[in-house]
Amino acid sequence: MTWTATRLVMAALIVITAARVLIGGFIEISSDESYYLLWAEHLDWSYYSKGPGVATVLAIMTGLLGKSALAIRCLAGLLGLAMSVVFLKLGTELYDRRTAIWALVILNVTPIFNAGGIILTIDPLMMFFWVIVMLGTWKAAQTGHLRWWVLTGLAMGLGFLCKYTILVLYPSIVAFLAGSRHRGELRRPGFYLMTALVLVSMTPVLIWNAAHEWITIRHLWERTGLVEAQPKAAEFPLKPLDFLEYLGLHAGVYSPLIFAGFCWTVARALRRLRASEEEWFLGLFSLPIILGYFLLSCFNAGEVNWTAPGFVGLSLLLVHYWPELRMGEPWRHRLVVGAFGIAAALTLFSANPDVLRTAGLRWPYKADPHWRLRGWRTLTAQLEEEIRDFASEVGGPVFVVTNRYQMAAPAAFYLPGDLPIIRPTPDHPVIHMRGEPGKIHNQFSFWPSYYDPKMPDGSQPYRGHAALYFTDEIRHGSPPREVKEAFGSVQLHSWFTVTRHGLPVRSWKVFACRDYRGTGPEK
Repeated sequence: MTWTATRLVMAALIVITAARVLIGGFIEISSDESYYLLWAEHLDWSYYSKGPGVATVLAIMTGLLGKSALAIRCLAGLLGLAMSVVFLKLGTELYDRRTAIWALVILNVTPIFNAGGIILTIDPLMMFFWVIVMLGTWKAAQTGHLRWWVLTGLAMGLGFLCKYTILVLYPSIVAFLAGSRHRGELRRPGFYLMTALVLVSMTPVLIWNAAHEWITIRHLWERTGLVEAQPKAAEFPLKPLDFLEYLGLHAGVYSPLIFAGFCWTVARALRRLRASEEEWFLGLFSLPIILGYFLLSCFNAGEVNWTAPGFVGLSLLLVHYWPELRMGEPWRHRLVVGAFGIAAALTLFSANPDVLRTAGLRWPYKADPHWRLRGWRTLTAQLEEEIRDFASEVGGPVFVVTNRYQMAAPAAFYLPGDLPIIRPTPDHPVIHMRGEPGKIHNQFSFWPSYYDPKMPDGSQPYRGHAALYFTDEIRHGSPPREVKEAFGSVQLHSWFTVTRHGLPVRSWKVFACRDYRGTGPEK
């Protein structure tokens, strides 16, 4: 590959980045993005499930560019471009420019990595730092220069503040050094300076958790699914169907042929792990996270994006192993064209899956990964109307409660700021999560709420007022006990559904709740 090829690839990446940013500006906000935006409005040392990285970044972005989907998501596209540049450098250092370019094409043609370049959550941030850690570790081992260890420590520390998963790279670094000719680095100052930087970065998270009963550790343990997987009497703990579901999801988000190539690469890498220093390095930075989450999926299928960092290094191994595939050249060529063609088609399709519904296919929206990005504007516009009408009916401002943070966050993003909503302080959320004092469910549990018995000045701003409770628990005829017992009366107010192409996207029930009397033992 010549520098001309490199320039062509970089030009293509810039065009792709521009397309990702533009697409992101038109797609509705997701529940996760809007949830993290609420964190940005309540900056803290750390949060219930994550460090302060994503909230800090979003606070900066909205402070500079305003609160819009385009302003938020342009960083996702830029992070994807920056990660590609670092990855190109990494692949060239490990093998050569040709291998790096082909691996880069594999990553950028798959649906999941394109989604990461459009939607700004914790994953694009952590992936960017993940690749820097890989490059920094390799260069530090090869040169012994202190600056590379500093870069590695800073990248891992900042990545940790975005997503804790990046810490799995620390034992990989230790294993790589210990099992290679660079084991002397384990006795040099650079490695320990890198370690110190990582430990320092953990300080905000440790401070916050020490003050909140180490709630994040409990949450992360529950997220593994192993808590639910504890076998009851005569119950088989393994769930093979969950594993198969997890496998199928990966085939979809990477495209079937490319994922098949990754599976072949994993099998080959396990047999050849110590064949070369490069394979040892990439294997340690890829296989643990991939195999670990697939093992957990035998108990409970996790999120498909959890394994994504491991496929970064695996793409380089796939290109490196490709010449060894026992297949005639014409068939090899057809396989490459087919793999890239299918992946590109799936990526384009994932930008707007409604093309199938336009053609007449009645594909349920809840089976569509885009479901999380659909219907929020329409539902929130209806909710706005309900709030204004109900406030006029009761003769004063009201407050709004919902059943899940995935409902509260998008509604808070799209609702206008002039609604007659009770909000005693800027720390009080626009939309409240239902709950009871002393029970922790998510980040909403740490913010002031309608069920707090009183304000610091002794006032009780929600007492005696009316509220709207909206929920997507359509099958339930009435709100849960803690809502019904907190009000003098609760009645079904409305029930509406958003449809697209004649299919339901999502539905809400709204209950009119009057005379708030308090929640919990202090009511």
